[in-house]
Amino acid sequence: MKVISIVSPNGTKIAQGLKTIEVRSWLPTIALGEDLLIVENNKFLRSENETDSKGVPVAIVKIKAIREFLEADVVAACASHWEAGYYSWELEDIRPVKSKFFVLAARGIYEIKLDEAQLTIGKKIDSSKLQSSKLLLRELGPNDESAFLSWYEMWKNDDPEWATFIWKPGMSHDEHLQKLQDQKDSSKIASHFVPSTMMYAFVDNEIVGRINIRHNLNENLQKRGGHVGYAVGTSHRRKGYAKEMFKQALTYCKTLGLRKILVTCGDSNEGSWKVIEAFGGSLENRVFDTKEELIRRYWVDVEDALNPKIERKDKVIGYVIRKKNNQTELLVFDHDKDYSEAGIQVPAGTVDKNENFEVALLREIYEEAGIAGLIVKNKIDQYSFCREIQFCHNRRHVYCLTSKNELPDRWTHQVTGDGVDKNFTFHYYWVDLETAKTKLAGRLGDSIDHLKRYLQQVKDKGWN
Repeated sequence: MKVISIVSPNGTKIAQGLKTIEVRSWLPTIALGEDLLIVENNKFLRSENETDSKGVPVAIVKIKAIREFLEADVVAACASHWEAGYYSWELEDIRPVKSKFFVLAARGIYEIKLDEAQLTIGKKIDSSKLQSSKLLLRELGPNDESAFLSWYEMWKNDDPEWATFIWKPGMSHDEHLQKLQDQKDSSKIASHFVPSTMMYAFVDNEIVGRINIRHNLNENLQKRGGHVGYAVGTSHRRKGYAKEMFKQALTYCKTLGLRKILVTCGDSNEGSWKVIEAFGGSLENRVFDTKEELIRRYWVDVEDALNPKIERKDKVIGYVIRKKNNQTELLVFDHDKDYSEAGIQVPAGTVDKNENFEVALLREIYEEAGIAGLIVKNKIDQYSFCREIQFCHNRRHVYCLTSKNELPDRWTHQVTGDGVDKNFTFHYYWVDLETAKTKLAGRLGDSIDHLKRYLQQVKDKGWN
């Protein structure tokens, strides 16, 4: 049986379907589609005739294709970095080996005498359940014209610019490839553009999405566009492709030397901002673009996104409102003067593990304000940002509430519960909603505009 040895843990990653590309400096001496046994050992075999008697069979695979090692292959190859001059071996038909015994590990592709009855083969890796791991983000090549035209056709009833910024009907494939290369060179583009790399997401030789990665930013991209803009074909959405594309794009951004990248999306585009937040995107602010669409602007730390180290916490925030003297008022509190630097705040707190968000919200308000009988009217906002001073990501879930009972104009409450603010004294009062945004500390005013829009919607539609 033909065999190749791979140093731990990458053999196991192949057996698990996590590593679908093997990178080598040489071409394999085996036919495409022929069975190849993966043997995992614990040391590098550096000299020509060096062997290791303690290799362990971990999987049987087939090589689907052999091509140039691309920067976009780093994730699928479980590689630490990209380097020119290597080959990518695309693996398929991965069958884990469950039986454990020692066999020879050697350099290159070699043969061993092995009774296949010794191999207990586990369940074949189900590629349909690993759709995103099969995805390969890369630049277009000479053999991709048909795949690209099919991708473009997918967008014929939509905005074609979502499919490509460069290609126009009638353009030859060679000209298209050259223009894509020119886009990466600042000396070959107009002064109001920035260098960029267009990459396409391939699954089984079909393009399912594209990402445009800008190497730096100009004034317009600072507001909307950012470093990374992506689109997934309409028939390929909700399959996890956007998340995998973003992950592989981050690896490419790292090769460009980008430590933090700006990513933007429409405030109402929940699918996009959830992808961004999944990689630790920290919301800086929201701005209106030239078309008066509200845009979220996130910064993503590339290294933390690829190797998360910052703790992530779910937080709930309560905007308790009332009507008085024909104006809407918001419930806020101050600390004792010893903690006056904390500023004006609204009730908020951390969601416990497996706790329902609304249950956590009502618990936090009861502990911090001593009031019950509140009605949760609606969840009005959600966003994440990184509090570097606490070295954690806060994912905030913001709610509008009213009270069944009339609440006093002012009161003082000693915090209960088991949080860090237990036994603190909070002084509650009401402020005009129109001025609340600029008064609140700790970015607690970030969702005030959403609250106003929600209340206007309630008024316009005559909701209770």
